[in-house]
Amino acid sequence: MKSFAFLSAAALAFAPLVSAHGFVDFLTVDGKRYNGPKPGKGATGSVIRQVTSINPTYGANSPAVNCGPGAQPASLTATAKPGSELAFHWVAAPGQKWPHNTGGEFTYMASCGNQDCSKFDSTKAKWFKIDQDGLQNGKWAQARDAFVGKASPARIPSTLAPGNYLVMHQLISLHIANKPKGAEFYASCAQIKVTGNQTGAPSANELVSIPGAFKDTDPGILVNAFNANLKYVFPGPPVTKLAAKSAAPTNNSGSDAPEDPEEPTTTPETPEEPETPSTPSKPSENDGGSCKSSKKSKRSSKAKRSNYKPRRVSRVMRDIADDLSEGAQ
Repeated sequence: MKSFAFLSAAALAFAPLVSAHGFVDFLTVDGKRYNGPKPGKGATGSVIRQVTSINPTYGANSPAVNCGPGAQPASLTATAKPGSELAFHWVAAPGQKWPHNTGGEFTYMASCGNQDCSKFDSTKAKWFKIDQDGLQNGKWAQARDAFVGKASPARIPSTLAPGNYLVMHQLISLHIANKPKGAEFYASCAQIKVTGNQTGAPSANELVSIPGAFKDTDPGILVNAFNANLKYVFPGPPVTKLAAKSAAPTNNSGSDAPEDPEEPTTTPETPEEPETPSTPSKPSENDGGSCKSSKKSKRSSKAKRSNYKPRRVSRVMRDIADDLSEGAQ
């Protein structure tokens, strides 16, 4: 019975880890909500591409890091404008909060060219990063957003040229990322048409392929996320300069950990109270100003004081001595 109880307890403890995965159940664009399809279910009209599984992807070179496992083009497109605020709501299952609180959040965009994104192959996309959020005030992005039921925010660059775009939101959970291929990748893509008359475009060196933009050995992927001195290094390309011109709602700078990871974190020792300095004695004429001569001079002075015998006696003292001498006679 004891062994059965032990196995049952172990199974219950492990069960949340098995089901601790998820997907994006809805997206908002400037507050307007677009529901997403349930993974692996029948196709429904949505702007979010349907995935076949809620399981994480292990390995940065897996095709599933691009839009998620078995992602299929969506049938609808959301309308946005330059500077629009996006929010991706991640869940473990309908009605259940996202289970992970350790890891970063990333948002990419890719142009679908002149065609509608419902016909665009995401594996051929050239992505540019518009937002990233890591470690702030001791909390990971996922702990501040998805884990507490909040949608993860991002913003379309305010100068981005109009057109059809895929937007990919990515979570990288790092709770077991201290071992090779331990990081868990989750991705979700939405189809958006940006309006307006802006002319901004990412530079050629900001465009990346996914997979290919990051490796399993990158310091932001193979990492001990529980290191108190961690200065997190974001994987992938830097955020596009287009986004820098927008008031991004999240942190794009990195970690709030100490700048120097070698800096000790132990509590410093309490300094001793300084001794009250004594009045320095006047150095002798021959001490030359050195510490040794000064100490020697002090020792000599003390010795002289201890053996001091007056050579002269005052007149009063001499009279007293004479009187005492006469009285004794």
